[in-house]
Amino acid sequence: MKRISLSRSSEWVVLLLIAFSILWRGGKGIESTLLLALVAGFVTLIYSARKILRIRHRLPDGVRTGLPKSNAQVPLSLWGVAFLFVLWTLLSWIFSDTRNYGLDEVIRDASLLLLFLWIVRAGVDGMQGALFDRFVRFVAYGAISSSIVGLFVYMLQPANRFVGTFFYIFSHADYWPNAWAEFVLLSWPFVLIAYIREQRTRVKRLLLCGFTLLLTSLLLSYSRGGLLVFCVQMLLGVGFLITLALHDVRFRRTLRMQRSRTVICFLAITASAFLLAGCINVVRSTLYTVQSAQEKITFTAAEGTSSIQERIQFWKQALTLSFHHPLLGYGPYSFRFEQPWLAEGVLQTSDHPHNVLLKLAMERGWPAVFLFVLLIAAVLWKSLLAYRRDAASILMMISVLGVLLHNLIDYNLQFVAIALPFWLSLGFLVVPESSEQSIVTSFGKWKRAQYLSYVKILAAIVILCVTGFESISLASTALARSLIARGELSRSLYWYGFSDHTLFGRDIYLKEAELSLQRSKLIDAQEFLSSYRQQNSVDYRFWKLQGVLQFRQGDIVAAKDSLKRAFEIGKYMDLDILHLVLSTAKTEQDRQQLLPGKMIYDAVFSDFSDAILHNTHYVSLSQNPEYLMAVSRDLGKLFPSDAKRYTVIARKAYNEASILRKNAAAQGTGFLW
Repeated sequence: MKRISLSRSSEWVVLLLIAFSILWRGGKGIESTLLLALVAGFVTLIYSARKILRIRHRLPDGVRTGLPKSNAQVPLSLWGVAFLFVLWTLLSWIFSDTRNYGLDEVIRDASLLLLFLWIVRAGVDGMQGALFDRFVRFVAYGAISSSIVGLFVYMLQPANRFVGTFFYIFSHADYWPNAWAEFVLLSWPFVLIAYIREQRTRVKRLLLCGFTLLLTSLLLSYSRGGLLVFCVQMLLGVGFLITLALHDVRFRRTLRMQRSRTVICFLAITASAFLLAGCINVVRSTLYTVQSAQEKITFTAAEGTSSIQERIQFWKQALTLSFHHPLLGYGPYSFRFEQPWLAEGVLQTSDHPHNVLLKLAMERGWPAVFLFVLLIAAVLWKSLLAYRRDAASILMMISVLGVLLHNLIDYNLQFVAIALPFWLSLGFLVVPESSEQSIVTSFGKWKRAQYLSYVKILAAIVILCVTGFESISLASTALARSLIARGELSRSLYWYGFSDHTLFGRDIYLKEAELSLQRSKLIDAQEFLSSYRQQNSVDYRFWKLQGVLQFRQGDIVAAKDSLKRAFEIGKYMDLDILHLVLSTAKTEQDRQQLLPGKMIYDAVFSDFSDAILHNTHYVSLSQNPEYLMAVSRDLGKLFPSDAKRYTVIARKAYNEASILRKNAAAQGTGFLW
């Protein structure tokens, strides 16, 4: 009976996780993060435990351990920077004012760095080994498969940009074309590596077709940033080739011989990609509208230059906030909650500031930025100095640099399908340099290797325990949400109760408070809100719900204060807050207190009406048009001389929203789901 190799099994688990994350939402969901943590914990325990066994018994590599032969050892400096970055992220979350979110980022980053350290150990033969070949094929074939699925989604669904498999089938609003563009930037070098190493002619032709389809999908994603970075990748490729040609006579001769053929092949693929994109758009145009490439390039599309303007605003706001808490930041995923009070327009908020460095600076502090840059720079610098002069090394460098460049204008490392191959690629770039070192050359290094393995085992055990605990909570909240959809409020509250003490709380206490309010259990609602405030006191939704509860309890003064706080933070996030603020004016004294805020109220009212007229961030498809009508009536009562103007503006915006809603309903939900 053939003996099962745990090391080989762990490699296949990682590869299967890559395939799953690519084909299921791009690894965006929390389920992908939990699977990532389980896999990282498993492979770390396997390799670290066997490494300790080998060190203690001073066994040669491969003897009685099932491990492949290796002299690879992660440099202590690289190992230390990686773990210090994870530790700093954990500290930032512990001292965060938004602790109900962010734990998933801690788990994801810790798991990714454990796998980064593991691949340096597991990928012992570097880019010439069997593991690297399997890794390349999984990413390449996964990208091609994803683009084939995305082809049907693009032609048969309302979404007007190519998204591959980066969508959520149960939510029509969740599709991520910019993340797909970044995944293409990551994966197209893998397709070329697979093509170069493939010996079968038929498969090589299929890989060329797949590369053409990937390039087509990048064009149809209409991602200006993605196309810009792709051009930079091409220039980097040319630069690497020129550098190799200058230092290698044989390569220079080969390049001279293949130059014409390579140029013709590239031009043919590019022309085919544009032609295929045009044909696909012709098919789509028979069912849905097609995004105009000219309007997108000239910034005359529906969003105009708003996407660039908002990004610049996010960058400035993140930079401003980063200097308020420069050491540990506000905590992972805190930008969503800390930024709204700085928002300059309707729904101008985001989960992140669209820049990986500013995200780290604002959320985890400037030391985290330094550690991240130091880690990436160390890997790239060492690999640049010591990389093997072959196509695989060049293409792997281009892939990694493409992802890094794109994350300076649009953060997408929360997608496991992007982050996991990215960090594994960095690990493979380290292998050539580290494989020259010996595991045990002195008693000090012998003890150090043992201690480091203990630390990794401890980290893996902690990650596995936290993941197991949080998985139970996530299952109970999923069941509670399904019960709410069926109208079973009592049972949903019961299942939400299983998650009250979870570390990754998210909006559980808010949901419980809302359900308690619906059932008129005001005391229970207050308890839930008090618990939520201990986790996150900067969420405008909390202050809004607190004001509603206090209003129902008859505490009008406290309700006014809470709603005022909610308006200060989230006036551009939810127009219902302004409606609630104005509805508190029950007496003449209340009206007199609100009169000084007329300019602010008018500005928010006008901004929302303009946003509804232009359907900015799809605001017309929300309840804000109804809130606008209610606010117009409230303002009309408060300022009678302007009542007619408020009514005319609100009616015009509401009628436009009604037309947009009818058009959206007529468009249907698509042919696939």
